[in-house]
Parts: sequence; structure tokens; C-alpha cells
Amino acid sequence: MKRPAQHISPGGLRGRFRCAAVRLCAVAVFWLCAPLLQAQGFDWQYDARMPSDYPDLFLGLDVAGGASAYSGQLRHTEKIDDPFDGSLVCRECGVFDSGSDSYIRFGLRGEYWLDALWTVRAGVGYVSADIEAQRDLPDLPSLEYGLISSELQFESTRRRLAFDAGLRRRILDRISVGGALSAGFLLSETVEQRQQIVAPAEAHFEIDGVSSSSRIVEGELSAAADLLFSADLGIFYDAPLARGLYAVSGLVVSIPLHSATADQSWRGYGLRLNVSLLYGQP
Repeated sequence: MKRPAQHISPGGLRGRFRCAAVRLCAVAVFWLCAPLLQAQGFDWQYDARMPSDYPDLFLGLDVAGGASAYSGQLRHTEKIDDPFDGSLVCRECGVFDSGSDSYIRFGLRGEYWLDALWTVRAGVGYVSADIEAQRDLPDLPSLEYGLISSELQFESTRRRLAFDAGLRRRILDRISVGGALSAGFLLSETVEQRQQIVAPAEAHFEIDGVSSSSRIVEGELSAAADLLFSADLGIFYDAPLARGLYAVSGLVVSIPLHSATADQSWRGYGLRLNVSLLYGQP
């Protein structure tokens, strides 16, 4: 005996459709938010039989390398013999209006996760920067070579103890943006200035032998600032390596908050690549 066919009203179909749509939305929301329910968005529990800890504090090593472009007014003076009494007098030789540096940093870093999106980060490191600048000098007349073109070269190595502290926030699965305030304390500085012949190629100085460059012994530049502040803005990527271990790589722009020298306007805007290896603390 055949059963009569069941007829579903349009209202019933709409009700079933709504119920299925609600279930589908709930599953989608749970799937999207599941990583945020785990510490730092990392799924370190590989098996239900092997529970994993999700610490908030991570400590580790930090390394960075970058370069800066300088602009401003860096005045140079040179001590010369007075033609009347033979004493040393200072003569202003000009202004460096641009320069550059390259630097490396090694240190320690820590991150404390407030939740799955926000983290407080701080670091301390040793920074070594090699700075250089050039400026053209007036042509020098010579009986042997005619006019000699030369430039003044400035080279400096500065070592600082650097501190930084700031925040970063996840904007995508493992990508975050952040900012920090940095401070660098000057540890040491070495400065060397040279006059370098540019043309003609056969021209040379006859000081301490035959050379196309001459070191300026009695030269002075503005002293480096003892304390240097800057604001850092960066974009970062988190890469989980093992349970409780991850690496953070970041591209950071450094914006100076004041001059890098004590009495002149000389600012350096930097770009660096930063890599940290962090391990969770119980």
C-alpha cells in the first residue's frame, strides 16, 4: 500500500532554509574565530591527547640591519696655522647637507600578549652605525695638473645602547602593524675627515707619501647627541616554528624626533629589517 505523498508548504520550506542558513553562519563564524581563541593565533595543540600550554610572555634574541638617509646642516671646521704668529686658528670649511649610514643591531626582545590581537613589545640592543658624507671643495690651481677637483669626506662610527618599547596589533592571520618609541645612548664615536682628489686621476698629495687623499688631522665636527629619540612604525609577520616558538620579521621605518648632533640640525630617516626569535615562558 503506497503512502500518500507529503506536501511541504512554502512557509515550511522558508523555515527549514532559515535554520540551515543559521547553522552555516554559526559554523563559518566559529571557523574564522577559532584561531583567535588560541593564544597568539597559533594552533600548538596538535592532538587532543597532547594538550599544549599557551603562555603570554615570550623572550628571545633580536637582530636588525638597516640604513638611514641624513639631511640638514653639519658644519665642518679645520684648524690651520695663523700666518702671523703660527698659532692654530679655526676656519669654517663648509657644510655637509646630506649623508647616509648603514647599521646593525644585536640584542634581546620580549613580547607580552594581551590577547590574540594585541601585544606589548620591548627590546634592548647594541647598535653599531657607519656614517659617511661628502661635499665638493673649490678647485685647487696647480702648475703641474691645472685645476684639481676634490671633495671633503666625513666618516664616523657610532656605537649606541638602544632601548625600544611599543605595541603591535594583528590585522590579518599572521600580519600585524605596530609602533614604538626608541632611545639610543651614545657609547663611543670615532670621526675621520679626508680631502679626496676627484680629478685629474694622476694628481696627488705629497703629504706622508704620494696619495690621492689627505687626512685632516685638525678638523672638528658637531658632536653626536648623547641621547637620541626616534619613533618607529612597522609591519610584521609571525611565523610559528615549533610548539611555543615563533619568529617575528618586520620592516620598520624610523623617524627622528630631534637632531642627531648636539648643536646642528642633522636628522637621519631610517629603514631596517628586524628579525626576532621568541620562546614562550611558563
